[in-house]
Amino acid sequence: MYDLKPSDTSFFLESVLDSLPLCVYRIAVDGSLIYVNKALQNLLGTDADQILGKTAYDLYPPAVATRYRNDDIKVMTTGKPLHILEHNIRAVGGAKHVEVHKTPLFDENGDVIGVQGVFWDISERFIAEQEQAKNELLLKTISEQSPNHVILLNELLRIVYINKTVEGMSNDDFLGANYLKFESANREQARRCLLRTLTTGEITTYQTTFTPPSGNLHYFEVICVRLSEAPLEAKLHLTATDITQRIYSEQKLRQAAAVFTFAKEAILIADAKGKISLANQAFTDITGHTPASCTGQHIRSYLSSDNPTQLLNEVASTISQTGAWQGELNIIGKRPGELVVSAAISTIRNDDSDVQSYVILLSDITRQKQHQLQLEHIAHYDALTGLPNRYLLSNRLKDEIANATLTGERLAVVYLDLDGFKSVNDHHGHSIGDQLLIKVSQRLLGTLDVHNMLARIGGDEFLIVIPHIVTHKNIDNYYRQILKAISLPIHSDVGIFELSASLGITYFPQEDSVDPDHLIRQADIAMYQAKIHGKNQIAEFDPIEDKHQRGYGKILTELRHGIDNEELRLYYQPKVNMKTGEILGAEALVRWNHRRKGLLEPEAFLGATVEDPIAIRLDHWVLRNALRQLQNWQVKKLHFAISINVSIQTLEHPDFIRIFKQLIEQSGANVQNRVTLEILESSAIADIGKVSQIINECSTLGIDFSLDDFGTGFSTLSFLKHLPASELKIDRSFVSDMLKDTDDMAIIQSILGMASAFSKRVVAEGVETEKHCRELLQLGCHVAQGFAIARPLSATDFESWCMEWQQTMPMASRFSLETSV
Repeated sequence: MYDLKPSDTSFFLESVLDSLPLCVYRIAVDGSLIYVNKALQNLLGTDADQILGKTAYDLYPPAVATRYRNDDIKVMTTGKPLHILEHNIRAVGGAKHVEVHKTPLFDENGDVIGVQGVFWDISERFIAEQEQAKNELLLKTISEQSPNHVILLNELLRIVYINKTVEGMSNDDFLGANYLKFESANREQARRCLLRTLTTGEITTYQTTFTPPSGNLHYFEVICVRLSEAPLEAKLHLTATDITQRIYSEQKLRQAAAVFTFAKEAILIADAKGKISLANQAFTDITGHTPASCTGQHIRSYLSSDNPTQLLNEVASTISQTGAWQGELNIIGKRPGELVVSAAISTIRNDDSDVQSYVILLSDITRQKQHQLQLEHIAHYDALTGLPNRYLLSNRLKDEIANATLTGERLAVVYLDLDGFKSVNDHHGHSIGDQLLIKVSQRLLGTLDVHNMLARIGGDEFLIVIPHIVTHKNIDNYYRQILKAISLPIHSDVGIFELSASLGITYFPQEDSVDPDHLIRQADIAMYQAKIHGKNQIAEFDPIEDKHQRGYGKILTELRHGIDNEELRLYYQPKVNMKTGEILGAEALVRWNHRRKGLLEPEAFLGATVEDPIAIRLDHWVLRNALRQLQNWQVKKLHFAISINVSIQTLEHPDFIRIFKQLIEQSGANVQNRVTLEILESSAIADIGKVSQIINECSTLGIDFSLDDFGTGFSTLSFLKHLPASELKIDRSFVSDMLKDTDDMAIIQSILGMASAFSKRVVAEGVETEKHCRELLQLGCHVAQGFAIARPLSATDFESWCMEWQQTMPMASRFSLETSV
């Protein structure tokens, strides 16, 4: 430290006061202003000569002025400092929130000659704390690293948590006790603050004292906050800051020294060469460096090498030009790890405008920056694989679209979904599934070009953006390499897995304008089409077909209205044994009595329900009403069997068995060997094992299963082998052309052969003529349905048809081989 003459000291202190962003003023005994520093002049938007000599009554409304005057009188009367918080202080730029510290001024004889006030703007901190309290209150509550005393109270004001105590006491001395028990010095104010916060949610603050068994008096500043969510049934969060040292110091300090010492921000004073001459206690609290150890050290010695050279050059240039700089810096603390601070540097010049010293104000924002980085990482990256998430990839895809638009180059968006991955989690647990997902992501990273972008968007789904696809001479082969990389065996803790994936691909540019979300949805649609064609497949998005599909939206809206308004009807198409003429039952077929278009057949609306949740709702409607009709026939002693179509979407729903049992119970029907559920053989069954399990569970209820449209799908032998269905239905497309197309005839013969090998019943659909009937009988297919027998009928008409058919039973045998010879 260096010596200062009295005049020099006065000039130096006045310069310090004018350079700091803290507002300082002095008031005489009669209440008139005798000094205001630069910061306060700027805050009020006026010069000193315009307000010196004026009183609070000249500057503020009477009520406010009276309160300020009473505070000043209290300070001068008691000779003790006063620390208060003020809200809505009038200032240039709007109202401010400030923290005020008032101390008495004494003359050489020790007589009070006035009051010195110091206040600093805490508006940003006040607002930030309110916002932070909403999002991170729980985290701060349980933080054992807090330098303050953190106390949680229940609604009875009993202590349910305390992070640390004071000397001579343990947690057991506090837990379960009423908090007011320890408020002997300021109990009534504490009670009012706690109850006001508890009932209104208002944040309250008060100061108190506490003397533990050690006998050392402690001063605390307590902030009360009501909790919306917290453990231990806590309702109030108290932060008790031990301000004992500050209180003791405030009693000894005078004027500018008090301002310098009590600022919560770290303050450094450096000479014209940048060497530190003064440092306050806050600097030690933040960095761990004591004032004694840093005196004489150059400020650069505390700057981290992580500060970019360009930033440091900017700091020096700005200070040289404007005399001040504000921003963020990385500094080196004495404790492990670097600190991030918000810094404000101001220049103090002498009368000749030469630099005399620098005032540096530092606020520790390390935790805020760390939390910000954590939130940014969580917001942009997948926690399991470390890959970018959908949000980050969408932003990058936006940039690639812009580049492709400028260059005219083509890019691809690939949607990748692992086949049947759900069964891995179901059978081996999510930990094994996570292992596989990590290894799949590593495989993909090792396969893709460095310019490609890979993201995990959830579950077993990944997105790949491939810019400049013109650089890939054989892009189809590139896609196959991706599938091949996934299909290689993967070793895990429970064994070796062999996976496959479905790829959906779309391209940019397109005829229509598309954004990243459009492209991702298009690739998703294409991926689903790949699923339909089997495992390990690739499909490309077709914009023309998509335009057609988009027309389904109106149909779905009207269909929902139709279901709600009971516009649906069930028709029944008889199923008979062509050899014996016996009526075996009927297939329930849904029709839609549209309020404008009249009676619509399934082809007009069922296609729109694929991939939409309404398919499940529609299936439940059909099941409910078909079972009711079955029960109605049983009451009439008509013991028919009924076949009901069920989509894979409905069958694979986790609650299908429960809901189906409930529908059976509500109907009152006897379903034992009377109900057959028909599944489209061409449907994309994601988990054959799961569907097989459902079929077996239904079998215990006496329910049969039939593979509908058999022969049109992609995995016929696999279905026969793994799905325990008892019946196959030959698709009408083969039956209708069997008389003139030898290929269709051969397919029917093959289906009959497979059915015989696997012991399955066979039903022919679309039997239109008697000639079809006789030809099918010749091939050994006895059961059929179609226009040659009867068209779909209402329930009442079906009953009438059955009576007529049974009366003409001998005529029905005209289809048999014996009568056709």
